[in-house]
This record gives sequence, structure tokens and C-alpha cells, in this order.
Amino acid sequence: MKRIKQLIIAAYALLKTNVDVDAFRSWKRSSLAALVALLGPSHYYTENFERFTREKNRRGLLAGAGILTAVEEQFA
Repeated sequence: MKRIKQLIIAAYALLKTNVDVDAFRSWKRSSLAALVALLGPSHYYTENFERFTREKNRRGLLAGAGILTAVEEQFA
């Protein structure tokens, strides 16, 4: 869960910037890997994370952070 928390913090740090596309891609790749490792590729959260983060902008970042937060709370 520590990794999920770090990814949530990173998402909100990115939201305070202009959301660099390369930084977004790196965050998304790390987040997706963490979700797949924790939940599997076919889990509801994993699939929706992929769907909502297709947009490489603030909205996609915020949606992805929200899913990570839901995962964190589920396992708390």
C-alpha cells in the first residue's frame, strides 16, 4: 500500500504543474503496474484506471488518482 500512497502523492504533485505528458505517461505506467500487481489485469479498478487515464490531461490524472485512492481505502 505504500506504493499506492506514493503514486497518489505523485498524481497530486503533477496536478500542481502543467501536467507534462512524459511525466503523466511515467506516472500512469507505474500506477498501472502497481494495480496489476495488487489486483490483476481484469479487476474493475485496473480496467477503469486504463480507461479513464487515456486522456493525458488534468482530468485523466485526477480520475486516475481517484481510483488509486479508492484502492488505498479498500485495503485500509
